[in-house]
Amino acid sequence: MMTLETDLELSHWIGPVARRLLGEPNHRLSAAQDLRFGRKGSLSVNLSNGTFFDHEVGRGGGVLDLIRHETGLTGRAAIGWLKRGSNADVEAVPRSEQSNRSIPDRKPGSGEKSLDDHGRKLWKAARPIETFDPAGSYLRARGCTLPPVDGDLRWHSSMQHPSGWIGPALVALITDIRSCKPLSLHRTWIGASHPGSKAPIDRPRLLLKGHRKRDGVIRLWPDEEVISGLALGEGIETMLAAARGFRPAWATIDAGNLAAFPVLPGIDAITIFADHDQRNPRTGKRPGIEAALALARRYVEAGLDPARSVRIWTAEREGTDFADMAAEDISS
Repeated sequence: MMTLETDLELSHWIGPVARRLLGEPNHRLSAAQDLRFGRKGSLSVNLSNGTFFDHEVGRGGGVLDLIRHETGLTGRAAIGWLKRGSNADVEAVPRSEQSNRSIPDRKPGSGEKSLDDHGRKLWKAARPIETFDPAGSYLRARGCTLPPVDGDLRWHSSMQHPSGWIGPALVALITDIRSCKPLSLHRTWIGASHPGSKAPIDRPRLLLKGHRKRDGVIRLWPDEEVISGLALGEGIETMLAAARGFRPAWATIDAGNLAAFPVLPGIDAITIFADHDQRNPRTGKRPGIEAALALARRYVEAGLDPARSVRIWTAEREGTDFADMAAEDISS
């Protein structure tokens, strides 16, 4: 079967597409058929065969691959971007067409806190999760459904932990629930020797320092797949376990974000997966269940039928979540 790129004979577009995405090439380092972009010329574009290669991350390909590399767009969305012409603004493409996109630069002087340059580089270096790579093996051993490649979960083969440990890690992009602005990254270091285990370090799950997570969510499935219903819960693995039966699924990171999750237009049904937390000895409340109830009430007040369109699922045993249950099912 021919690829879209072969079928549409796009190779001759590589030069205009590169300039549209990257600006003018580095003329000092470029040649007639070999354009170089960046201060050090690390991204090269071969005009004769219609390909590019990014030497910093070791990734290359054709025209559609370059569009995906720089914008995150794939398939029809990438073709649509190409058809919009050289005057199109990549950063103005709606989030529903920017699945697994690259992250636009912050506007100077905007005062908006977003993902910093370090976070941008980490996200760009991460790659989609495949079935038999370390991240895919880890998730399958945990009883999780693998997320789609155009969702906001990737993995990095050798990410450094603040403790000094270097190893594979899941990397999730946190975006603002309403604006989709990139806010932070959530990282989970995984064990390389035993499938399903986390790295042997303290705090294998970390958010980026100096970034906000409030009002943020991890879009495990892209916006365009949220047609009417949505599954929500706190943890990444909890929602990938829930996705065995309910999808599209998003992770809110913690109970606070789950409790505050807003009513979004177009959501006609919501399924909430509550962590069965132990009761807080001071308040007597269970944070995960209380957050789920608060969210359910908000959607009922917005008009959803509480009997048919709003559901709460709670892990069976106290102190567990659906990720724990899925892992137990796999190991039994």
